[in-house]
Amino acid sequence: MNSLVIILYPLSLLIFILLQGSFYWAILIRRLSNPQFGSGSVPKLYGGFRILDLVLLISVFPFIVWNTQSFQVAILATLIRFVICYN
Repeated sequence: MNSLVIILYPLSLLIFILLQGSFYWAILIRRLSNPQFGSGSVPKLYGGFRILDLVLLISVFPFIVWNTQSFQVAILATLIRFVICYN
C-alpha cells in the first residue's frame, strides 16, 4: 500500500501540471476570438501556479525518500519525478 502512495504522488503531480497546460491552451484558443480575454487575471493565476508547482516538485523527493520501503519503488518514483521536471 505504501508503495502505491509513493508512486501515485508524482503521477498525480504530473496530472496536475498537464491540466494546467490544458487550461493554458484553452485560454489561448479563447483569445483568438477575444484578444482581451483574461488579460488581467491570467498572469496572476499562472504566477500562482508556478509557485505551487515549484513547491510541489521540491516536496516530491523528500516524500519519496521518507516513505520508501523498497529501493525499486524509490527508483521508479524518482524517475517519474525527473520525467515531470524535464517535460
